[in-house]
Amino acid sequence: MIPAKDAAEKYIEEYYPECLAAILAGSVVRGEATATSDLDIIIITLSARAPYRESLYRYGWPIEAFVHTEASFFSFARGDLDRRRPSLPLMLSEGLVLKDLEGLAGSLKNASLQMLQKGVRPLSGKELRDFRYRITTLLDDLIGSGSQDQDFFIINELVQEMGNLILVGNGEWEARGKWMARSLKNLDQDLYRDLMTALKGFYAEGNKRMLLNFVERELKRFGGRLFAGYKVEDGEN
Repeated sequence: MIPAKDAAEKYIEEYYPECLAAILAGSVVRGEATATSDLDIIIITLSARAPYRESLYRYGWPIEAFVHTEASFFSFARGDLDRRRPSLPLMLSEGLVLKDLEGLAGSLKNASLQMLQKGVRPLSGKELRDFRYRITTLLDDLIGSGSQDQDFFIINELVQEMGNLILVGNGEWEARGKWMARSLKNLDQDLYRDLMTALKGFYAEGNKRMLLNFVERELKRFGGRLFAGYKVEDGEN
């Protein structure tokens, strides 16, 4: 396997020689690569085919290419920020510039940094009520469940909802998968330790009481349970 930067440059030269800008991002740039890490490459082009995303294996690496025009980059980046999951601007802001015609890559990096510096859009009153309602129903599902098989799936969704409420409620971006673990740990190591202890208690011993207590405790910080009185008007999701 050749070095990540060399592989990314070969890919750009072979597949996108006409591109205006190319940025290598992801774990290989952050110094966090593992044996299964891929190369995340943002390509800025004038091609009418963009935007699109493609995945392939080349030069001993799995490669994920995010191909955009300058206009589609900004459209997707703003959408990411509105969803509170700034994948594209974050990748570009921390990425390694491999090609930069007329300073475009540098300009987009600066724009991405400015977007991120504005921070996370706070929860609206409706969004907070929606979170509380969804978490309340999941808590009740878990309390009432007599099936450990079902518990696995309920807990997966419950931790996702509670984790993102904690993150956004504390001014952090939403997260999924491994990023949920990293984000919660960075936010509050004590809280993260409590959550891990509760999850291990369930997965090792089948004891869900610690997790129920954790979620009830954290939910109270945001107003507590919500069921009676919750209402969704016509036209609302």
